[in-house]
Amino acid sequence: MSGILLHGFHEGNRSEHLANYLLSGLGIVNSVPRQNDIGFDFYCHLANEEKEILSFDYPFLMQIKSDSDSSIVYGNSDSDKWKKQNLDWIDKLQTPLLFGFVSKTNMEIAIFTASGYRFLQIPTQELGFPDPSLVEFKRRKEALPNHITWPVKERIANWPDNGKGDGLRYTIDLGNPLITINNEDIFDKELLKRKKQIIRKIVLVEQRNLLFKTLQVPQIYWATEINTNEDFEVGQMFSFSDDKLVADKMLTNLAPAFISLATSLKSCNEDQLANAMKPLLKKIPQHIPEWMKDKFPNLLD
Repeated sequence: MSGILLHGFHEGNRSEHLANYLLSGLGIVNSVPRQNDIGFDFYCHLANEEKEILSFDYPFLMQIKSDSDSSIVYGNSDSDKWKKQNLDWIDKLQTPLLFGFVSKTNMEIAIFTASGYRFLQIPTQELGFPDPSLVEFKRRKEALPNHITWPVKERIANWPDNGKGDGLRYTIDLGNPLITINNEDIFDKELLKRKKQIIRKIVLVEQRNLLFKTLQVPQIYWATEINTNEDFEVGQMFSFSDDKLVADKMLTNLAPAFISLATSLKSCNEDQLANAMKPLLKKIPQHIPEWMKDKFPNLLD
């Protein structure tokens, strides 16, 4: 209606305006028009200053929330309002996602990683084969030294057995912020440089996760033991399956890497290592290129 605006809507807009300004200290911040907001508010690139010019790299997405918000939720605890697409969106996302909580009082944004979500993308003894009905990224009430670990799962009350996920809520600890940015930081080049390096590190962690997910390799990395504005440790976990179809799928997806590695080792006169790969190469005959048969026949005998 003309002449009025919901107070909460206006405050949300103010948080995004402030976030845009503060994030501009890191690089390029492209706002998503509200009409096209499907789960993130900004598409960002980090800036590098090189001899009076700027170059840009390490793209990531930012979802902005007010500092008064305690969590970010995907899915719905009301089965009548539940839509699979809400969870598919984050599961299929191909760009690293970060969360920003904005304090208008302190003129500050706290940036968190969503990498704890990766626990839900591989089968584990602790979580089984997750098919979440609801995923909640939860902020801590205070900074704690303990590291990020398994999401907590709990059954959603009165959830019907109707194919809408597994009926479980998975609560993911966001941990401590990776970095914070306030108005004073914007004018401190050396400080911003260190903070950008932390964002680069988490973007690389998530890019690696996305690569393994594409290759269907059950391996994940996540940020753990986060020391805000200083650094974070990287956790690593492997999973495995006794399903031969899963192993065959990985062989197929990794075939180009096996071929490149075997031929490179042979070219570097690492014959023992190259020959050790022969059993693997025999498992992927359909992927062996003709040039390899001619140039490296002894790898295929």
